[in-house]
Amino acid sequence: MAKPTFSKSGVDTWTPAKAEAVPYRRLPVPIQRAGEAEDGSVQVRNLGGVVYWIPLRFVRLSQADFDALVAFFSDGNVNWSLHSFTYTDYGGNARTVHLWPGSFDFDMEPSGIYTVSMRLREV
Repeated sequence: MAKPTFSKSGVDTWTPAKAEAVPYRRLPVPIQRAGEAEDGSVQVRNLGGVVYWIPLRFVRLSQADFDALVAFFSDGNVNWSLHSFTYTDYGGNARTVHLWPGSFDFDMEPSGIYTVSMRLREV
């Protein structure tokens, strides 16, 4: 089983050396808009189509892996959420995605090991 990777032309590919990822999921979500009417009722408009979300969580990332991940997203060719990139999962399935704005989050343990979570939207 291959390790997950992030890649983009002109940017160093990111592959974690030792990290473990929470099992991969690809979630289909219908494209809808919801709101609340004056009377308090919920109104939903179905816009048709489906969006695919990929929630990821990497555990036990080393400092070097974390720094390389931040460098990947900080590169002008990716620029966090601005440009798409390729996410290749454990099964070798490559998908063009965007990092969803505000979804990148991390915790650092006293030992210097990181847990990183993010949400990708398939293009």
